[in-house]
Amino acid sequence: MESRADEPKGRELTDSAEVQFSDDAEALDTMVVSVEEKIAVCDAILQDLLAVQRIIKEKGLCDAAFQEQKNQADLAL
Repeated sequence: MESRADEPKGRELTDSAEVQFSDDAEALDTMVVSVEEKIAVCDAILQDLLAVQRIIKEKGLCDAAFQEQKNQADLAL
């Protein structure tokens, strides 16, 4: 059985554990926010790349560049 002398010490340990848990939770929350921000940036970059890809396909820029390279290769032979 615990004596009354042990109670404050036990409470200090509990307080310390609660503070550590709170600090860990805050650190984890900060990391989650950071990861979410990075995901948002990556998503924005992906959307920009998809828009560029769509424009290139719509204008046939890839086809024209490929045809030009093919023509130059044919002339070189």
